[in-house]
Amino acid sequence: MAPQKRKADVLQDKEDGDTTTHRNLRSRGILAYFAPVAAQPDQPDVEMEVVQARHHEVGRNGPNVGFLTLKVKKGYKIPEEENSENGRNVGFLTLKLSPGYNYTKAKKWKPKPHLKQKPKEPVYKKPKLPKRKTKHTNKYRFEFGEDRLYDHPKPTSSDLAIVAEILRKERTALKSAAQSMGTSSSPGIHAGNKISIDSIVRVILSQSCTNEAALDAQQTLMRAYPYNVGGIAVAGRIPNYHAMRVQSPEKLTAVLTKTGLQKLKGGSIKRILDAVYEINVARLQPGEVVYDGNEPGVAEFVPGLLSMEYVYEALAQGGKQAVFDCLVKLTQIGIKSACCLMGFNMNLPVFAVDTHVAGMAKLLG
Repeated sequence: MAPQKRKADVLQDKEDGDTTTHRNLRSRGILAYFAPVAAQPDQPDVEMEVVQARHHEVGRNGPNVGFLTLKVKKGYKIPEEENSENGRNVGFLTLKLSPGYNYTKAKKWKPKPHLKQKPKEPVYKKPKLPKRKTKHTNKYRFEFGEDRLYDHPKPTSSDLAIVAEILRKERTALKSAAQSMGTSSSPGIHAGNKISIDSIVRVILSQSCTNEAALDAQQTLMRAYPYNVGGIAVAGRIPNYHAMRVQSPEKLTAVLTKTGLQKLKGGSIKRILDAVYEINVARLQPGEVVYDGNEPGVAEFVPGLLSMEYVYEALAQGGKQAVFDCLVKLTQIGIKSACCLMGFNMNLPVFAVDTHVAGMAKLLG
């Protein structure tokens, strides 16, 4: 059984009334305390520092029984009262050990390898976003014009100007493509140049799906949700979304089987139709009458209470940021989908970025 380690008692000269401080000293397994001697006039602010320990043989009849002598730092002058009367231990400090402590059984203390701390490699920490004066207006914490690459040296303002000039030259072709009205036989970019409930549904159908499968699903929706004209079901150019809103979600899920993720897309479309319906009902003026559903005898979709005109009112009041906030409130409409609708259907200067663009940016450096 290892001997019990005890604290060493320090011999101090308390007659002069000097106050002392203590530090931990670990030497050969001994936890001892030693007191710095009061500073001398010729050596102000100098404390005693132990650099080497010298131990006397501890025996019953030894000359220094129960004492531990420590060598202090070279050049430090120890007062005479701290040494023996004949001065044979000049340059050493003698500590009195606790009674019963056997130094010969003490082992030299060595730090264990696994306790040694390795120097930490510098780790890059991304700086925090600058504090905003106002809160974000949408759940994605996205705002047009906000610097999202604040911790990157690139792109600079000149780089952005070059990109803007390239896009300006291509604007004519993009604008003509966005203005083409989409139909079932020759669909344009996300169903034309005006945002509607049909364009939102088309965007959801195209998510995680090929263009061919999305077009097939659109054709199936036209046949599954026809218009009632004189008691005859007539398929229109776009589905009857009024009937889609009130009919069962199971039917919509079955129609969207070929697109994949039919349960997710079907439920999202149903919730969007209900949300737009409730928004338009809340916007009705006192005494205003709007037909709940598609107008009878018409084989084309009449928006009615599924109109998206409130988005254009938001554009007039708050700009494209207000439009973005309105769109992302709808189920399954994220940042990219909202930007696609704003750029292709509302002709707003918004550029949708997805993983393919990010991959090309990394490839180009």
